[in-house]
Amino acid sequence: MGKNLNQHYGPKYLLGVDDVWIYVDTYGRYMTVRRGGKEGWGEGSKGLVSTHGTSEYIIPGEWLDRFMKLLPKAEAKRDARSFRYAQDRHKKLHDELI
Repeated sequence: MGKNLNQHYGPKYLLGVDDVWIYVDTYGRYMTVRRGGKEGWGEGSKGLVSTHGTSEYIIPGEWLDRFMKLLPKAEAKRDARSFRYAQDRHKKLHDELI
């Protein structure tokens, strides 16, 4: 979900839902949610959640309901990707043994 950002270390993703922006850094293993601004940054933006080790916080609000509706779809995609990875790995090991 979201667009893949072209960064040196990645992958990193940015998903916008209305004026709420979710930034996921899989390399750094953290997520930030912001509201307003240009793609969640700059003038007029406000931090809502961060799991970054230097600034962990959560500011609850109506934005959280919108995010929680997206969570099952994101988890299903993650689980399907993990399952495909396990299948591919199993097949590769099987082929090497035969």
